Amino acid sequence: SLANIRLATLWAGAMIIVAMGFALSRISYTLTRPIETLYQGMREVDNNNLEIQVDVTTQDEIGFLSTTFNKMIQSLKLMIKASTRFVPSEFLEMLDKDNFTHVALGDAKAKNISVLFMDIRDFTRFSNYLNASDVLQFLNTINQHLLPAIEQNHGFIDKYIGDAIMAIFPDKPDHALFAAVDMIKGLANFNNELKDKHAHISIGIGINSGEVIVGTVGSQQRMDTTVIGNTVNIASRLEGLTKDFNVSIIFSEQVYEQLQSTTIKTLDIDSLGRASVKGLDEPMLVFGLKV
Repeated sequence: SLANIRLATLWAGAMIIVAMGFALSRISYTLTRPIETLYQGMREVDNNNLEIQVDVTTQDEIGFLSTTFNKMIQSLKLMIKASTRFVPSEFLEMLDKDNFTHVALGDAKAKNISVLFMDIRDFTRFSNYLNASDVLQFLNTINQHLLPAIEQNHGFIDKYIGDAIMAIFPDKPDHALFAAVDMIKGLANFNNELKDKHAHISIGIGINSGEVIVGTVGSQQRMDTTVIGNTVNIASRLEGLTKDFNVSIIFSEQVYEQLQSTTIKTLDIDSLGRASVKGLDEPMLVFGLKV
């Protein structure tokens, strides 16, 4: 009858409306979910999380944006990793910065650290017998034997100065001494591998501890991180004294006073007496370290 037809029509209309609502909801979810995922990924990056990767669930414009976003994150990670090859990430920690983009010209902090200077003896005379390519190959080869000792003992390279290096140990001065010992051992391995068995390379190492200024110098277009202070200057001059005392490693009284008792018992330390150091009014007590 007409009443039954009307009721059936109403039920059919209601079912159609429900089905359309469900379909529209699914379509809306399908369209907005990738956008929401991409948005959340961007928020993670804004919070300095570069480990995020968004799921690519569509092949449309949103899918293209998601794929490009993931590639962008990978490029950023590669750029940051490459930058740490020139500026140690440890500098960020010393300057209390989250990333390199937050470092500004003139940033500075006073820190108590240990500084290690290493120089290859008679390198200028030695390099006169090599061409430019061989000089760099020689330095890179010997550094492969010396520099791992610094990182393995909680230090990092501040800068290369020709055939010399300057390393920083932010924590214990003990780390600097153990690194120096390992560097001498690495040098022995390098000398053993030389084709010319009569050749012998030697190095001098000077270590000092104290307060320094860690910061950035230069200009807005080109800046560099640096560590300056009398502590650094004395470490360099202690390295020069290794020739006068005919030892490979010399460190200051400031280093010795901070050493742990186990370190003093473990290492073969000699008091070398007081020595005149350029820049100081009074001679300072210095120590040698045998390997």
